Amino acid sequence: MLFSRLKEGLRNTGISLIGEVPWGTHICGFYQNRGDLLKILLNYFKEGLKNNEYCVWFTSDTLPANEAEAALEAAVPDFTLHRSQGQIKIVPHQDWYLQEGFLNLSVLPKTWTRLINQSLAKGYEGIRMAGCLDWIEEKHWDDFAAYEAVVDKAIAAQSMLALCLYPLDSCGTSKILDLVGSHSFVFVKQGGRRQVLKERKNTEERLHRAHQQLLDIIEFLPDATFVINRDKQVIAWNRAIEKMTGMPQKDIIGRGDYAYAIPFYGERRPIIIDLIFSRSREVEPDYDFIYQTANTLFAETYVPQTYQGKGAHLWATAAPLYDEKGALAGAIETIRDVTQRKQIEQQIRHRLTVEAALAQASGLFVSPQGADLNEVLRVLGQAVSVSRAYIFQFRENGRRSDNTHEWCGPGVKPQIAYLQNRDTSNFPWFMEKLQRGKNIIVTNVESLPGEAAAEKASLRARDIFSILVVPIFSTGGALTGYMGFDDTEKSREWSPEDTRALRMITQTFGIYREQKRAEEALRENEQKLRDIINHSSNLFYSYNTDYTLTYVSPQARHFLDCEPEAALVRWTDYLTGHPVNTLGKAISQRAIETGVPQPVYELELTGSKGRKIWVEVSETPVVRDGKTIAVSGALTDVTERKKAAEELNRSFGKVKKTLEQIVNTLSLTVQTRDPYTAGHQRRVAELACAIGRRMGLSEEQIKGIHKAGLLHDIGKIYIPSEILSRSGEISESELTLIKIHPQVGYDILKNIDFEFPIKEVILQH
Repeated sequence: MLFSRLKEGLRNTGISLIGEVPWGTHICGFYQNRGDLLKILLNYFKEGLKNNEYCVWFTSDTLPANEAEAALEAAVPDFTLHRSQGQIKIVPHQDWYLQEGFLNLSVLPKTWTRLINQSLAKGYEGIRMAGCLDWIEEKHWDDFAAYEAVVDKAIAAQSMLALCLYPLDSCGTSKILDLVGSHSFVFVKQGGRRQVLKERKNTEERLHRAHQQLLDIIEFLPDATFVINRDKQVIAWNRAIEKMTGMPQKDIIGRGDYAYAIPFYGERRPIIIDLIFSRSREVEPDYDFIYQTANTLFAETYVPQTYQGKGAHLWATAAPLYDEKGALAGAIETIRDVTQRKQIEQQIRHRLTVEAALAQASGLFVSPQGADLNEVLRVLGQAVSVSRAYIFQFRENGRRSDNTHEWCGPGVKPQIAYLQNRDTSNFPWFMEKLQRGKNIIVTNVESLPGEAAAEKASLRARDIFSILVVPIFSTGGALTGYMGFDDTEKSREWSPEDTRALRMITQTFGIYREQKRAEEALRENEQKLRDIINHSSNLFYSYNTDYTLTYVSPQARHFLDCEPEAALVRWTDYLTGHPVNTLGKAISQRAIETGVPQPVYELELTGSKGRKIWVEVSETPVVRDGKTIAVSGALTDVTERKKAAEELNRSFGKVKKTLEQIVNTLSLTVQTRDPYTAGHQRRVAELACAIGRRMGLSEEQIKGIHKAGLLHDIGKIYIPSEILSRSGEISESELTLIKIHPQVGYDILKNIDFEFPIKEVILQH
């Protein structure tokens, strides 16, 4: 007979472990996986639908509403009918527990009462509810545990069954104990293994089974747990502690005299659970720390013997157990493996150390005095705790390498003196990886492959156990060297943070070196430019958009008869009144307005002493954000060239006049020998000129055509006058003689350099 508060009339739960229970029963179940969860819920609701109960299923992300409905449809006969009649409601947990966007549990008990009354009014026997509660956040646990206790009392007199399901792996010892206290039944399903942990009976039976219930609870706790009595004999040793220590339960139960310490420390001695009985300072040094709140002790330590010698960081909690009279009856200790947490903490501390080192090292690269690369290596080497940090740089297209910088930890012998001018072809395995941009991560030098025999021998010779090397590339992608860490004390696992730190610094170093080379090249170019400017015969200058000169090179002394500093006025102040200067000023203004370089032009300038010179001007506008802000240019002194050109023009005029006289003389020569030919040449010249004008040819071209017309028959000088003046027929040989006169004319004039292709016209006519 179940305890008296339950109403008469049993309902089949569909859970074989539980069987039939009365209305008002509050059940808690722990499941191992999704398959266990689904099987429990399908059997539970199948019975409720069959027995005319109104069913409500609160789903979670582990088994969402659509999948829950599909599973019921496959498992329950006539499910479509039950659903169409509104007998079952499948509700996502957010729509019930988080209706207002947050967890508000205070309104739910009244809502349950209203829902029960509605289901009874519709003719149902009662209401059957179940929910998967894996969504509860840690910060809400205390509130939800209290809510479970309220529900347990609220439904006791109602026509209602409630099944609350929790994932076993997510529930620690304290949570399980909370749930045991707030439910009528508690059971566990782990695949094929099932067990009822709690069932409410009458007072006498509860007392009779209390000890076994405690042992059952402890057995299924996820944390390693053991219990000792007041005589310090082991009375409970669960599966989790068996796995941690390798000590079977059957070999430890009933044993005393500190036997529970042997699996952890290899000897009998007091541990934290013994401090429950009496405080002893000899225990405290074995733990990293111990602290106490109320009657509970907490401690943390590393135990190398756990997990078959693999070792683990353990968090232990010890608390007293009292009998019904309040006397100390024993103690319980739960032990949690926190190795992963400690590793994460260590990784975080290491990351913070490396991040700080990276920040410090990066700051050294932007120092006004230039980066102290040995200091950069020191900062990184100490942060990563290595023996040596170094930089190698390649030369001769990667054929040679030099150890250019090195930092060594205390007691580590420097190697930089022995690592100069190394032939990289001696280390092919090493170089092949660097050339492909690969990091070289060697945990243990002895594990290097056979093809790295040369590298292994070199590392052994320098007592190196482990290395981490990262290639250095230029911004153009060329391999220029590498940076690395050595450990000369032990083999070690290089963490991702170590590699990341080295990679970031190599990238920074690559950019820094490119920048330094660019700065050096800039200084060299600036010096070359200064040398060019200082030794050039040209004057270089720049002026702003109102023509004010902002720079003038030293050649101002020659061009303007003044020092460069004195020349910084408006450049238009140096213009003479020559008409060509108006055009030059217009060209300069067009360059300012368009931002486009203009053709070279000439100006006539006058210096501070009144001396006039001619200059050729070449300018380029300086444009920023689409607007001209200045003009830079160069002046070439063309005064002598101008004078020479003027003299040449005068000479050319004389030559041209002489040439015209020669042409006229030759034409008169032909006319004297043959008046017909002379008239013919003149007429041809006039007709050709008329055609040329009609074609739009230039005046210079027409003058050339005229000369060609006057001279085109000059070759007839070679033909005897009696043949030219004969009125009758001429012989074949005479005709042949006449036909060659174009060639004769060409030969006569071929050494004269005409502006127009007169010789070719004569030859081709």
